[in-house]
Amino acid sequence: TARSVLREEMGLEPAPETKAQLAKLMSSMPASTNLPLLPDPLIGRASEEAALVEMIARGRLVTLLGPGGIGKSGLALAVGRQRLADYDDGVWFVNLAGVQGAEGLYGAIGATLEIEFHGSSPLLEQLCLALAQEERLLIMDNFEHLATVGEGLLALLEAAPRLRLLVTSRVRLSLPAERTLLLGGLAPDAGLALFERHARRVSPGYSLSEEECTAVDRIHRLVDGLPLGIELAAIWIEHYACSEIADSIAVTRMFLDS
Repeated sequence: TARSVLREEMGLEPAPETKAQLAKLMSSMPASTNLPLLPDPLIGRASEEAALVEMIARGRLVTLLGPGGIGKSGLALAVGRQRLADYDDGVWFVNLAGVQGAEGLYGAIGATLEIEFHGSSPLLEQLCLALAQEERLLIMDNFEHLATVGEGLLALLEAAPRLRLLVTSRVRLSLPAERTLLLGGLAPDAGLALFERHARRVSPGYSLSEEECTAVDRIHRLVDGLPLGIELAAIWIEHYACSEIADSIAVTRMFLDS
């Protein structure tokens, strides 16, 4: 896309340095994954990451639970990338946002894994046959709206004994084989570090003063440690002081709670 824009709007090709970086990146990417690269290392999730790794090693269906914006997808991707070498057929990310119904679920899995469906046989049956001998970890992201059709996952696990599933969801799937990890808000020190990281994106070189740390700690409490809430608050640092951002969030919460 960048090459097309450069060529069409400026009559240029990417610089040799850019091409070299792309080649380096592509050569380092395993062929057995489609995992998106995380823009930054995770902050404040070391214990949860270790717990999730252990749960996947012990159970074949693990659900990472939590509200929107808590960081479920990022944590799942970090764990998947960490365990790439554990699965002969790779670790794959299935984005289920907007997918509807059981057939949509099976179709999304098939499209991600480039499985071609043929004839009139049920999609689930064809998926089971295709995955039967494979060793994969599938990260099923944004599953909450498909929880009522989650039983198909049990059929996949039964047909493919070396398949493991890591699901991110706002609700439990309530399946017999399911293990769950509830993801909570960040600890205060992690909240400070996350705020500073995102503030620097709009104000390079930004550093929290002691007074601002107090205000950011208040922001952290007002958004219940929600990473997305902290990130959204940080982007206002270019225009407002931390105390003003905290005051604005407090007024908004008061209005929403009333």
